[in-house]
Amino acid sequence: MNGSPDAAVLRLRPVVRASRLPDGIHLRAWGTSVSLEGAAGLWPLWEHLRPLLEAGVTDAGLDALCPDPGTRRAAGVLVGQLQENDLLVRVAPGEPAPPAVRSWLESAAPDPDAAWAALRDLWVSVDGEGPVADAALAALARCRMSAHRTARPGVPPGHLRLRAAGLVVHAGHLPGAGFITYPIESGEPAQTDGAAEAGTVGGPAGVVAERLGRLPARPWTPAAAELLAAAAVDRLLRACAGLPGRPGEILLVRPGQLTAAYRPWPPADPAPRARRITLEEALRRAGLVTDPELGLLPEVRVDGLAQLPVSMAVCDVPGLPVAGIGPTVEAARLEAVRAAAQARLGADPAVAAVGADELHARGVLLRHRADRAAGRVRPGDCVTHDPIAAHWWRTLAERLREPVRLQVRDLGGAWHAEIHDTGGDRLAWAVELERDSAVAMAALAAAGASYAGPSMRAAAVCGALPPPDITGEEMDEDLGRWLWPAPISRDEEALQEVLSRVTGCRPRLDDSDTDLAAAGFQIWRGEG
Repeated sequence: MNGSPDAAVLRLRPVVRASRLPDGIHLRAWGTSVSLEGAAGLWPLWEHLRPLLEAGVTDAGLDALCPDPGTRRAAGVLVGQLQENDLLVRVAPGEPAPPAVRSWLESAAPDPDAAWAALRDLWVSVDGEGPVADAALAALARCRMSAHRTARPGVPPGHLRLRAAGLVVHAGHLPGAGFITYPIESGEPAQTDGAAEAGTVGGPAGVVAERLGRLPARPWTPAAAELLAAAAVDRLLRACAGLPGRPGEILLVRPGQLTAAYRPWPPADPAPRARRITLEEALRRAGLVTDPELGLLPEVRVDGLAQLPVSMAVCDVPGLPVAGIGPTVEAARLEAVRAAAQARLGADPAVAAVGADELHARGVLLRHRADRAAGRVRPGDCVTHDPIAAHWWRTLAERLREPVRLQVRDLGGAWHAEIHDTGGDRLAWAVELERDSAVAMAALAAAGASYAGPSMRAAAVCGALPPPDITGEEMDEDLGRWLWPAPISRDEEALQEVLSRVTGCRPRLDDSDTDLAAAGFQIWRGEG
């Protein structure tokens, strides 16, 4: 921090706002808020202190503000809460930063003086032509940043690249949307001038530009272009000054009715890929795959579909729409996305299968391999008294209102169940570790297929579905039964060991589809 500690003052962050409560005060800023209640005099005290704190006051000066001991104690509590919730910042008076920059740093920086020391001698290069590059130069000039426009080859029209202190931020001004990447090191291979000389956009910007290039054009106003440029400058200067940022996210700007929102990119979870994820996390990944601007697949729809007794979600992929079938809307939504990604892959799931994580993809692959191998095992009839299997069996019978036949096969440590209609056509099948689980899954799939009808490809969940975020104890109680098939997800690793032995299949990870991998989905291929 510049200046001596004795010269430093406490100053209210410029973004702090206050609202009066019946017996207290509510204070808030960009990232924090606090309510103080229990004394009607808090608001008059705040009104007394606010202009003093806005101007800046030393620690010694705080004691002199309130000569009355009781008021001094109340002021100390209020100031203490402001400090604890990061609503006050310590700065050196007379710092020569431009007023607009000083206000910005005092609003966002943990240490505004140190941030300005990192910025004041910065040299920013602006690569690009057009209104966004012009607006970026103007924004840097307002911040009194040293900047110059360079003539680097390969920055396409409508694109802007800002470089400083070994970091680079890329902004794209496309007909249907604009975007700003997070700062990355300019020496990364994806951002080298070699790629730029080929006339392409590298790194995260290249993929985002390709995705957004599919959107219909919208009118760009000068204000929208200025917002895009100012946000790009903000992201670069934040990184150079060490301010809190949003790493791993792009900022997406839509013209027309102007909107801006952060989106994870690349959206994959940085945790090890072998880690088991939750259903909630899998749904977040599914949302990225079907994002209306950046996604690979159409949005999933559930409105207007029957959700009782079987939940359904549909992804309208080209050709034949995919209907995800599940016991809950969340499970059906994830299965619709998984099956649509499978259709996009264009591979038989017995050859290569898509899943939200490793166990999910391997589970789909091995179940299809086991279904192919089940024909070598003599089938038998089955009567089940399991309550969940009985529920889905009754659901199927009430839906079809005609006899169906259930057959099961012992695969040598796992069970295969399939359901046929009176004509002998197979309605559904399932493979699980326990016989009753396989029966329940097959009945669920057959009931869901009857609701989907011939106009859709029905795909039902299986026991490899990522489990919801509940404890092991909750799995064994009513919550686990309500969230079935969550309890049988604990059998997945044991089941896959059995199926690998029975089928001779050795799954291996396939990283060929980088777009699906970027969203956290995995593809596993079977060998053997």
